[in-house]
This record gives sequence, C-alpha cells and structure tokens, in this order.
Amino acid sequence: MKKLVLIISIFLYGKTFSQHFKITYLRSSNGNLIENQNPILIFTDENYTKLTTEYLPNKKNTYPEEYTTINRSTNFLKQFAILNSLKAIYTVDSISLGKQTFEYTDETK
Repeated sequence: MKKLVLIISIFLYGKTFSQHFKITYLRSSNGNLIENQNPILIFTDENYTKLTTEYLPNKKNTYPEEYTTINRSTNFLKQFAILNSLKAIYTVDSISLGKQTFEYTDETK
C-alpha cells in the first residue's frame, strides 16, 4: 500500500510542475487584423501538441473542421478532418517530423 501511495504521489508531483501552454494566433493582412476570423489555437506541453481553431473546442462546428495532434515522444503526426456530424477521416505520419530540424531565432513575425 505504501508503494502505491508513493507512486501516485510521484506521478501527481510531476504533473503539478509540468508546464502547459495555450497559444492563440490571429490572422492579419497588410498589418490589419482580419475581422470575424476563426483564431488558431495551440495547446502544448512537453510531450504533446494539438493545433486546432477556436470554434472546435467551443463546439461551434462549421464543417469541414480540421485539427492536428503531435506526439513528440513518438514523432507521430495525426491530422483529423471532420467532414460532417457523422463522417471524419484522419492520417498518421510517423516519418516527416523525424526528418525536420528546427532552430530558434529572434524574429517575431
């Protein structure tokens, strides 16, 4: 019983101090924000990223709707397309992310 409590405590401690981020992107054209847009949302932590739009999490579906998930521990990229209330398709890519290299820059645009 003590081992079970210890394992659960360690798991909860790790989850408590892991960082979770929500990033919102707004589109602009010629320096002006586009009106009535569907902002891009990114939910991420150290292992998992989900790219979607504001309408999907808020259940304001306008079909078709798409979202992408990335599992960084396995480099699996899954893309989902919801075609209507009854049909959806998705693809899985386990190769392309492993071939990419990323670099940090000071650019902001």
